[in-house]
Amino acid sequence: MKKICVVLCSMMLLTGLLSCSKDSKDNSIDPLRPEGKVTAIGTVLNGTVARKTIGTAGGTLSSADGRITLEFPAGAVTENVEISITPITDENPMGAEKAYRLQPHGITFQKPVNIRFNYTDADVKSSAPELLGIAYQDENRVWQSRGGVLNKTQKTFTVTTTHFSDWSFYETCKIVPPTATVPVNGTVEMEVWSAAYFVPLAPGEEWPVGEVVDLTGTYVKKWKLAGAGRLTGNGAKGTYKAPSAVPTAPNPVAVSVELDFKQRGKFLLVAHITITDDESELEIAVGGGAATKRMASPVVKFAENLYGFGDADGDDVGSYVFVMWEGGVGSHAFKEPEQVLGTHAHYEIAGGASYTCFYATAEGRLQKAAVV
Repeated sequence: MKKICVVLCSMMLLTGLLSCSKDSKDNSIDPLRPEGKVTAIGTVLNGTVARKTIGTAGGTLSSADGRITLEFPAGAVTENVEISITPITDENPMGAEKAYRLQPHGITFQKPVNIRFNYTDADVKSSAPELLGIAYQDENRVWQSRGGVLNKTQKTFTVTTTHFSDWSFYETCKIVPPTATVPVNGTVEMEVWSAAYFVPLAPGEEWPVGEVVDLTGTYVKKWKLAGAGRLTGNGAKGTYKAPSAVPTAPNPVAVSVELDFKQRGKFLLVAHITITDDESELEIAVGGGAATKRMASPVVKFAENLYGFGDADGDDVGSYVFVMWEGGVGSHAFKEPEQVLGTHAHYEIAGGASYTCFYATAEGRLQKAAVV
């Protein structure tokens, strides 16, 4: 039997390649400039492509989901041009959902065009509005983050451009996990992730987006706990230890970390951790590594004789585990790739590559998956 794990997305490496560069204006603000990470080009997602012809008088065009709006001033184009917005996979190292392909590529506008992204509270659950970013993928397949204008009242972030490319809206820094559920006496490991050391950028300023790394302790100033339990912080990493009994209040408790980007500002990231006495757990070991335990979600019936469950936090912790199987308690064979609705497992561990596991026949044997 041979088990096959298919990588579904590019891996977020825990170490980055950083090159030193002096800032002639103020080297204390940006002592490190990331080496831009070359990524894949996004693929088109299912969804409506927004199209509109823009003439010399200007105009606006929004994506079908309302997430992104393009604003063309009068004189931006010298003739009628068909503009389109296509949703694509987000290959930005810190990208979360989807990116957008703005076309036609290769065009140069006579006047800057506004690209406005709308964000929600969910978009800043693990970060802060000031730490949001907009980036485009250049001809070398490196994402270039571009500074713009934040409007926290209207929940928008706007940049200007004179060209079109693939554009992504993302969190430049975030705390992982932003939420978690742990049993009494349990622990949660937390980290502050970043793909650059430049946030927030001034309007029009550009920096390349690099590897996803732990934010250097130079900028992480203080970890703080509001509620029961014990918290220890060491640079970009923090460890929360739950109390021996479920607290009456507050529950969830709040873990915060203060970031200091010097002249660029101070920011606070907050994670919320719920303590429970529910002992339902799942255990997973990958690649011969040590087994880890997670709070398990309830089993869900998806269809007749088809069940599934995962870890209680889903992907809020920057990773997830999900198992689906046909039948009841016992051992069941993984299904072949085309039978993905049958018994299989998919997971992402420690933030990075996602995998789907199924079986391939080898000498007539099948890989077994235990469901207990």
